[in-house]
Amino acid sequence: MVMTLYPGSVPMPAYANPTLNPYGLNAYGKTPSAPLPLYQTSISNPGKPFEVQLSAPKPLNIGQPGWLDLQVSDPRTGWPPAQLNIVHEKPAHIFIVNQDLSDFQHVHPEAMRPGLMRIPVQFNAPGPYRLFLQFTTPQQGEVTLNKPFQLGNGITSAAKPMFPDDHLPKMVEGYQFRVSGLPTRQQPMSMFHVEVLKSGMPVGNIQPYLGAGAHGVIISQDGQSFIHTHPMAEPRNGFYQSPIMFHTNIPQPGLYKMWVQTQIDGRVRTVDWTFRV
Repeated sequence: MVMTLYPGSVPMPAYANPTLNPYGLNAYGKTPSAPLPLYQTSISNPGKPFEVQLSAPKPLNIGQPGWLDLQVSDPRTGWPPAQLNIVHEKPAHIFIVNQDLSDFQHVHPEAMRPGLMRIPVQFNAPGPYRLFLQFTTPQQGEVTLNKPFQLGNGITSAAKPMFPDDHLPKMVEGYQFRVSGLPTRQQPMSMFHVEVLKSGMPVGNIQPYLGAGAHGVIISQDGQSFIHTHPMAEPRNGFYQSPIMFHTNIPQPGLYKMWVQTQIDGRVRTVDWTFRV
């Protein structure tokens, strides 16, 4: 399926760098927490067919829901993509993480006009962040853009250290999750398994979520490596069974963090592990 954004696209203006939030007051004319400025580099995806610039249409405050606008354009011509394919039920998938990968957001955009997307966000602290934007066009195929940005004026808390914990089961809302078979330095390509247990028993009622049995996202500690993967199996009678099997390849050694999202009884649960390759 193809989503046509605009039949005759026109060049879109580039945002200034840095992009500063111009608002200083909330709806009541007060500033209980000052809105945060947003800084970014102009070019963060050299060699890619598109670049993305960020701006905040309204004040961004810590701990409060807000919005980000993403402007996607060809850095050579300024033209936005004319068409986006619908992949996993959405025209684009967007992931945002903070510096130490302790904060994770998976959101989807509203199309505002050609090349302009608006996404819901909520930031829990100022500091460095990365946004990964994934979309597919009929001409370029799948495109992934990596956009670092800074919220606030550089006064941030120290990044938390990361330690491997993939040997540990994780509990999320009464469900236990276990992972095994992750890539290693000796075996960078692997089929890893995620078990989903309820009262110690494997579940068989995992519902499709955005056109897949689950979504797996893997990001390296330095934010340079990004993988978005999905299970290999097909549903049975509309449901997926535990364990869920993923395929991935991570040739670069280092620390990584992985998030797995599954849907059961209409509720999406997110579990994460840190592991070393």
